[in-house]
Amino acid sequence: MKKEFPLITYVGGIATLPQCCDLTVVIDNSYRRISLKKNGVIHSHLNFEDIEEVSLYKKNTLGAIISNVLAGATGSHAEIEAGKKNVSTVYISYKKNGKIRDLLFEAKRQTANLYASISSAIATDEPVNFDRSRTTIIKEQSPAKLTTAGIVVWTIFGIMAFVLLRSCINIH
Repeated sequence: MKKEFPLITYVGGIATLPQCCDLTVVIDNSYRRISLKKNGVIHSHLNFEDIEEVSLYKKNTLGAIISNVLAGATGSHAEIEAGKKNVSTVYISYKKNGKIRDLLFEAKRQTANLYASISSAIATDEPVNFDRSRTTIIKEQSPAKLTTAGIVVWTIFGIMAFVLLRSCINIH
């Protein structure tokens, strides 16, 4: 199942994308990834397993300035972005090549839906459209109860085993 969020303004975080461009953010639960599309072309994928945190506020202004500068943002733009708390911005921290990077999206009116969709998608280990009707549920079985016939059969079997073992011992 895919959810698409069109006209999300990309603020920064990936060097191959121009800043302040409009993207479509695609949350794909089947492949467990987030795709970023610009003009219908997918530019980047983020696997759910690589996402460290999704937030509406930056947690570390110095870290945000450094990550924005390294990602290609100008220093003054990064300082302005890091200094304000904007509730229309969704921050995604993800791991790439062993380093934590931040993506910033201006979601405007879609902020709550985008944030909730990403958070709930990465919080589960299975796709949202997982079909539970095909899943076999194994319940613990109740202990077996012996009937009178069962008790008689097991008793006879025990006597026969005892007699057989006893006769083997007497032969030697």
